[in-house]
Amino acid sequence: MRPMRRQDRAVTAPEKIRAVIDACEVCRLGLQDGRGVYVVPVNFGHTVEGGRHVFYFHGAAEGRKVDLVRRNGWAGFELDTGYRLQGAEAACGYTAAFQSVIGEGPIRVVETAEEKRRGLAAIMRQATCCGDWTFPDAAVDAVCVLRLDAEDYKELKDQGYDMDDWVGKAGVEQAFESYLKGTDGVRTIFTNADGKVTSEIYST
Repeated sequence: MRPMRRQDRAVTAPEKIRAVIDACEVCRLGLQDGRGVYVVPVNFGHTVEGGRHVFYFHGAAEGRKVDLVRRNGWAGFELDTGYRLQGAEAACGYTAAFQSVIGEGPIRVVETAEEKRRGLAAIMRQATCCGDWTFPDAAVDAVCVLRLDAEDYKELKDQGYDMDDWVGKAGVEQAFESYLKGTDGVRTIFTNADGKVTSEIYST
């Protein structure tokens, strides 16, 4: 991924990344299809396993999405929430504030009934805030469940992020470091719509 231009707007705290994911209702999945990219909005489930964010999706056992998953084994994803338009006196002064998580990683078709049930339970928990569901054997056999392990991801801060900004590995390694190994503290930077730093908070 291309390095993120505005590193001051990145959030690396694992609990904040988890909170943004929990608040999202739809995930946009991107799969390479020849010279183009097939982007499809999907319901999703989310878990954390061994410090890694895992996403589950479900659908028909046949079709373009499943074919591309089997062919490529890799996908990008995007989730966002809390969109707010920030006005100004001049058109060029307008901007938008929102929170999003963008990333990519290996994706595969889940083969075992046991993991299918875990994935379906995660999807239902994301949609209904309840994970106590049962799934008949026939339904589990018929449905296709996909699993994506996020290897690169970044949360963009809810502080007037510009829509044409790029995201990438700059700061992503910090996100994994703080999640997997821990840090002495967390530095949070607040900016206004023009990108000027207005305050900083340090916490552990």
